[in-house]
Amino acid sequence: MKRDLLNPKRRADKKGKQRISPKKKRITNVPVETNEEEDLDSYGEPCPPHPGFLVQFEKAKTISTLFKTVKDLFTHINLVCTPNGITAMPMCASNVSLMALNLRPSDQSDMEEGNSDNKKGGRDIIKWYECECPVTLGIDSASLSKLLNIAPANSRLRIYSGLDDPTSITLEFGAGHHMSKWDLKLINILDESRVVPENDKYDGILQIPSAKFNNICKNFDSLKVGTLLLYFQADDGSFRITTIPEDGSENITGGEFIYTDIEENINVIVNDSVSTEVALSYMFKFSKMYAVSEMMILYVNDNEPVRLDYGLGEIGTVSFYLAPKIKTVENF
Repeated sequence: MKRDLLNPKRRADKKGKQRISPKKKRITNVPVETNEEEDLDSYGEPCPPHPGFLVQFEKAKTISTLFKTVKDLFTHINLVCTPNGITAMPMCASNVSLMALNLRPSDQSDMEEGNSDNKKGGRDIIKWYECECPVTLGIDSASLSKLLNIAPANSRLRIYSGLDDPTSITLEFGAGHHMSKWDLKLINILDESRVVPENDKYDGILQIPSAKFNNICKNFDSLKVGTLLLYFQADDGSFRITTIPEDGSENITGGEFIYTDIEENINVIVNDSVSTEVALSYMFKFSKMYAVSEMMILYVNDNEPVRLDYGLGEIGTVSFYLAPKIKTVENF
């Protein structure tokens, strides 16, 4: 039998019947040319048409730095996702520290229309957010931090899950025409309901560049001291931070940093003299948020947890609460 040269897909079998060769599957996950002004599906594979939860960050660096900072303190975190945003309130294993995370989506006009800053990647915002029904995502912080560490600092980050009761989340991050896609299994976390300590009045408040505060903690950490004494003096309106000698380090004493309102970019508010002792190890880890937050605000009350606030650009805020140690110095 003659071969059908005009239609190479039609071939003759041994019985002389014509059959059609099966079509090859198309490869759909290759990089494609995209337009910067397109919506969130303009890079990489499209997510499910109706995800139960979806959030896209314009920059992966902020979220990556956050989980890199807290992964050792808060190993398991329940992310509570609602139509209004994402919150979390984990407590460390020692029950001395609490984190209050609040991520809020940008205005709908920003997400749908965008603006010049956003198109250039200059703003750190939640570009897209979908969550019709509340869902809780149990996250292993170390595993999520490992995946986020792969993402380039300037890449976009998209996280989504399926409908109903998700068992995993999908992470996509990329820049330009390249994308990486990973799945992370969720875990069940038995988490008690907690209430963030609310207080409208504090005896001492310090606003300081976060990089400067990190440098202070870094210097003290190099001396291998374990406890910091935070002291607000009402007489001269100053703030002092010094060390308390630990066992075996009595030869290092007297080191302190003193700050007043006179210094640039530092604001000290003293309503009443107050002092408190806190663990340096926790404060040093919190201070590493300087990489994504320009300023830090410290709140101190007598016999209450110390509070540290960091802004996360237009994404939201994160606050750390640290229980004070039993005082060993009565008079400063």
